[in-house]
Amino acid sequence: MLFIKTNYEKWKSDLENLKKEKSEQNYKELKDSIQKFQQQNRVQLNTVENRINLLKTILLKNSDSKELHSKVHEKIDPLLDEIRTTKESIQQLQKDLIEIGKTFESKEDDEIPEEFMDPMMDEIMQDPVFGSDGHTYDRSTAVKLEFSPYTRAPFTIIKEREILDKKSKNIKSHAES
Repeated sequence: MLFIKTNYEKWKSDLENLKKEKSEQNYKELKDSIQKFQQQNRVQLNTVENRINLLKTILLKNSDSKELHSKVHEKIDPLLDEIRTTKESIQQLQKDLIEIGKTFESKEDDEIPEEFMDPMMDEIMQDPVFGSDGHTYDRSTAVKLEFSPYTRAPFTIIKEREILDKKSKNIKSHAES
Protein backbone atom coordinates (compact mmCIF):
# COMPACT_ATOMS: atom_id res chain seq x y z
CA MET A 1 0.00 0.00 0.00
CA LEU A 2 2.88 2.34 0.69
CA PHE A 3 4.03 2.03 -2.96
CA ILE A 4 0.53 2.91 -4.16
CA LYS A 5 0.21 5.86 -1.80
CA THR A 6 3.62 7.17 -2.83
CA ASN A 7 2.64 7.01 -6.51
CA TYR A 8 -0.72 8.58 -5.79
CA GLU A 9 0.80 11.50 -3.90
CA LYS A 10 3.29 12.08 -6.74
CA TRP A 11 0.52 11.95 -9.34
CA LYS A 12 -1.63 14.32 -7.33
CA SER A 13 1.26 16.78 -7.12
CA ASP A 14 1.97 16.37 -10.85
CA LEU A 15 -1.70 16.98 -11.60
CA GLU A 16 -1.69 20.21 -9.60
CA ASN A 17 1.44 21.36 -11.47
CA LEU A 18 -0.18 20.40 -14.75
CA LYS A 19 -3.22 22.56 -13.94
CA LYS A 20 -0.86 25.51 -13.52
CA GLU A 21 1.57 24.86 -16.39
CA LYS A 22 -0.77 23.37 -19.02
CA SER A 23 2.13 21.40 -20.53
CA GLU A 24 0.96 18.85 -23.09
CA GLN A 25 4.17 16.83 -22.66
CA ASN A 26 3.66 16.62 -18.88
CA TYR A 27 0.03 15.66 -19.47
CA LYS A 28 1.04 12.76 -21.72
CA GLU A 29 3.71 11.58 -19.27
CA LEU A 30 1.31 11.65 -16.32
CA LYS A 31 -1.42 9.91 -18.32
CA ASP A 32 1.02 7.19 -19.41
CA SER A 33 2.31 6.75 -15.86
CA ILE A 34 -1.19 6.28 -14.42
CA GLN A 35 -2.25 3.94 -17.23
CA LYS A 36 0.90 1.86 -16.81
CA PHE A 37 0.28 1.62 -13.07
CA GLN A 38 -3.34 0.65 -13.67
CA GLN A 39 -2.33 -2.10 -16.09
CA GLN A 40 0.32 -3.50 -13.77
CA ASN A 41 -1.38 -3.14 -10.40
CA ARG A 42 -5.17 -3.11 -10.80
CA VAL A 43 -5.40 -6.90 -10.73
CA GLN A 44 -3.03 -7.14 -7.77
CA LEU A 45 -4.93 -4.51 -5.80
CA ASN A 46 -8.26 -6.23 -6.49
CA THR A 47 -6.76 -9.61 -5.58
CA VAL A 48 -5.46 -8.29 -2.25
CA GLU A 49 -8.84 -6.74 -1.53
CA ASN A 50 -10.66 -9.98 -2.39
CA ARG A 51 -8.31 -12.11 -0.30
CA ILE A 52 -8.67 -9.82 2.71
CA ASN A 53 -12.46 -9.98 2.35
CA LEU A 54 -12.30 -13.77 2.10
CA LEU A 55 -10.06 -13.99 5.17
CA LYS A 56 -12.43 -11.73 7.07
CA THR A 57 -15.42 -13.88 6.08
CA ILE A 58 -13.67 -17.11 7.10
CA LEU A 59 -12.58 -15.70 10.44
CA LEU A 60 -16.02 -14.37 11.23
CA LYS A 61 -17.85 -17.55 10.14
CA ASN A 62 -15.59 -19.94 12.03
CA SER A 63 -15.64 -18.17 15.34
CA ASP A 64 -18.30 -17.35 17.86
CA SER A 65 -15.93 -15.24 19.91
CA LYS A 66 -17.12 -11.66 20.16
CA GLU A 67 -13.58 -10.63 21.00
CA LEU A 68 -12.26 -12.14 17.75
CA HIS A 69 -15.07 -10.53 15.76
CA SER A 70 -14.21 -7.20 17.29
CA LYS A 71 -10.50 -7.59 16.53
CA VAL A 72 -11.22 -8.69 12.95
CA HIS A 73 -13.36 -5.61 12.34
CA GLU A 74 -10.87 -3.40 14.14
CA LYS A 75 -7.87 -4.57 12.08
CA ILE A 76 -9.30 -5.59 8.70
CA ASP A 77 -12.03 -3.01 8.04
CA PRO A 78 -9.64 -0.03 8.08
CA LEU A 79 -7.35 -1.88 5.65
CA LEU A 80 -10.25 -2.57 3.30
CA ASP A 81 -11.40 1.03 3.60
CA GLU A 82 -7.90 2.19 2.75
CA ILE A 83 -7.79 -0.02 -0.35
CA ARG A 84 -11.22 1.24 -1.52
CA THR A 85 -10.30 4.85 -0.81
CA THR A 86 -7.03 4.47 -2.72
CA LYS A 87 -8.82 2.96 -5.72
CA GLU A 88 -11.43 5.73 -5.67
CA SER A 89 -8.73 8.40 -5.34
CA ILE A 90 -6.87 7.03 -8.35
CA GLN A 91 -10.12 6.94 -10.33
CA GLN A 92 -10.84 10.56 -9.39
CA LEU A 93 -7.30 11.50 -10.38
CA GLN A 94 -7.90 9.90 -13.78
CA LYS A 95 -11.16 11.85 -14.19
CA ASP A 96 -9.37 15.09 -13.34
CA LEU A 97 -6.62 14.19 -15.80
CA ILE A 98 -9.21 13.54 -18.51
CA GLU A 99 -10.72 16.98 -17.90
CA ILE A 100 -7.29 18.61 -18.26
CA GLY A 101 -6.64 16.49 -21.34
CA LYS A 102 -9.74 17.91 -23.02
CA THR A 103 -8.02 21.31 -23.16
CA PHE A 104 -5.19 19.78 -25.18
CA GLU A 105 -7.51 17.78 -27.40
CA SER A 106 -9.66 20.82 -28.14
CA LYS A 107 -6.48 22.76 -29.02
CA GLU A 108 -5.58 20.05 -31.52
CA ASP A 109 -9.08 20.16 -33.00
CA ASP A 110 -8.95 23.96 -33.24
CA GLU A 111 -5.62 23.95 -35.06
CA ILE A 112 -7.11 22.66 -38.34
CA PRO A 113 -9.89 24.85 -39.73
CA GLU A 114 -12.96 22.95 -40.92
CA GLU A 115 -12.60 24.33 -44.45
CA PHE A 116 -9.28 22.48 -44.80
CA MET A 117 -11.00 19.14 -44.18
CA ASP A 118 -12.45 16.93 -46.90
CA PRO A 119 -16.16 16.60 -45.99
CA MET A 120 -16.33 12.99 -47.20
CA MET A 121 -13.11 11.59 -45.74
CA ASP A 122 -12.71 13.95 -42.75
CA GLU A 123 -9.02 14.30 -43.58
CA ILE A 124 -6.92 17.33 -44.46
CA MET A 125 -7.24 18.04 -48.17
CA GLN A 126 -3.96 17.71 -50.06
CA ASP A 127 -5.29 18.91 -53.42
CA PRO A 128 -8.57 20.80 -52.88
CA VAL A 129 -10.99 21.18 -55.77
CA PHE A 130 -14.38 22.84 -56.02
CA GLY A 131 -17.36 20.60 -56.89
CA SER A 132 -20.44 21.42 -58.91
CA ASP A 133 -22.49 21.20 -55.71
CA GLY A 134 -20.60 24.16 -54.20
CA HIS A 135 -18.51 22.13 -51.75
CA THR A 136 -14.76 21.72 -51.68
CA TYR A 137 -13.25 18.21 -51.77
CA ASP A 138 -9.85 16.66 -51.99
CA ARG A 139 -9.18 15.74 -55.63
CA SER A 140 -8.70 12.05 -54.68
CA THR A 141 -12.25 12.01 -53.31
CA ALA A 142 -13.84 14.20 -56.01
CA VAL A 143 -12.66 12.05 -58.93
CA LYS A 144 -14.55 9.07 -57.42
CA LEU A 145 -17.87 10.91 -57.03
CA GLU A 146 -20.55 10.38 -59.64
CA PHE A 147 -23.29 12.18 -57.71
CA SER A 148 -23.11 14.95 -55.15
CA PRO A 149 -23.52 13.58 -51.62
CA TYR A 150 -25.41 16.77 -50.79
CA THR A 151 -27.73 17.29 -53.77
CA ARG A 152 -27.72 13.85 -55.47
CA ALA A 153 -27.20 15.70 -58.76
CA PRO A 154 -24.50 14.56 -61.17
CA PHE A 155 -21.14 15.67 -59.85
CA THR A 156 -18.30 17.38 -61.70
CA ILE A 157 -15.17 19.21 -60.70
CA ILE A 158 -15.41 22.90 -61.56
CA LYS A 159 -12.39 24.55 -63.11
CA GLU A 160 -10.73 27.48 -61.35
CA ARG A 161 -12.06 30.04 -63.85
CA GLU A 162 -15.62 28.93 -63.13
CA ILE A 163 -14.96 29.24 -59.38
CA LEU A 164 -13.77 32.82 -59.78
CA ASP A 165 -16.82 33.67 -61.89
CA LYS A 166 -19.17 32.18 -59.27
CA LYS A 167 -17.41 34.01 -56.46
CA SER A 168 -17.59 37.35 -58.27
CA LYS A 169 -21.32 36.81 -58.99
CA ASN A 170 -21.89 36.06 -55.30
CA ILE A 171 -19.98 39.16 -54.26
CA LYS A 172 -21.90 41.34 -56.75
CA SER A 173 -25.29 39.98 -55.67
CA HIS A 174 -24.40 40.45 -52.01
CA ALA A 175 -23.26 44.04 -52.68
CA GLU A 176 -26.45 44.87 -54.57
CA SER A 177 -28.75 43.67 -51.80
